[in-house]
Amino acid sequence: MLKTRIFPLISLQIMALILVSLVPAADTCKLMKKYSTRFCKSRVDTGNCEQWKTARLWKCNSKADCRETFKNNDADCSKTYKQARKDNWNGKEINIKAIGECFSETIEEHRECSSIVNEITEQMMTGVKNISDRTFKNFINR
Repeated sequence: MLKTRIFPLISLQIMALILVSLVPAADTCKLMKKYSTRFCKSRVDTGNCEQWKTARLWKCNSKADCRETFKNNDADCSKTYKQARKDNWNGKEINIKAIGECFSETIEEHRECSSIVNEITEQMMTGVKNISDRTFKNFINR
């Protein structure tokens, strides 16, 4: 076991990078849940739109599950990290490698979860004409 100082910014930097990429997706999902049925009813290609809506809502819900798991795992790693900081301050031995692995595994699990969701969504969209977020948001803002 190594005795060393742990830099508190590691977790914050990782979280900042991931959360910045998640915010727009979460906003779009809220809009999808609220307006997608009315949007599809207004379109000529209602059947296609309904398939698109099903895939997009499934993706939103599944990605939300990925995010929730990530947050819970990150919170566990952060607790371990905070305890290690206290232990280090008090001169106790700490396992720096285990703390780093916790955060690394958390990020890898999140990437894996997101990747699986994207693959399944892509399969759900096979044969479906994609409707852009811009088209959907233009409908909402008119």
